[in-house]
Amino acid sequence: MLDIELVNEPLDIDSFSYLNDVDYPACILGFQLKNLYDQKRLILNKDYKPVDVIHLVPNDAVLPKFFRGINIPIKREFLPLISHLDLLGTQNIAPINIENYKNILKNYNLSCDNCYAYLNKGIYPIDSECLNMISSTSLTQDELYDKALIHEISVFQSFGYFVIYILSNKNVYKTPTKNYLHAVVKKYNSL
Repeated sequence: MLDIELVNEPLDIDSFSYLNDVDYPACILGFQLKNLYDQKRLILNKDYKPVDVIHLVPNDAVLPKFFRGINIPIKREFLPLISHLDLLGTQNIAPINIENYKNILKNYNLSCDNCYAYLNKGIYPIDSECLNMISSTSLTQDELYDKALIHEISVFQSFGYFVIYILSNKNVYKTPTKNYLHAVVKKYNSL
């Protein structure tokens, strides 16, 4: 059993790598980690080449977001969706309207019914049930939960809902990510 008090502890960011401007748009199947409890309970099998990444988008408030997941390729027919999502980050409207976002996804036969709470500029969640539609990966839902997600601790603590995250660094200010990277991480470490 993991100590539930770990939800009050910050992540250990030493294992994370930064997403640079050339890495965008990124598409990760996995989890957004918010605290040390998430980091210790949501463990992925090394056979799936998991990544821990720091993503930030310089908008009004620049804060890092942390993700653990599997990089997945996007099918060519969904490239217009990526462009459409990139535009959401360049609009001076906050926050993104959830119903508008759901309608954008609906045009591509995708959904975010189980994960819309993660929606933010630069972070575009899609239900993992859409995985084989949007990506050429051969992963199945059963494989994700039975083989990709490791259950070293109690099952109820090590369970999490896989989300497809499309991460974008397009922003209102047209500022590259690298300008903010070190300052933001330094600020996070001092919290």
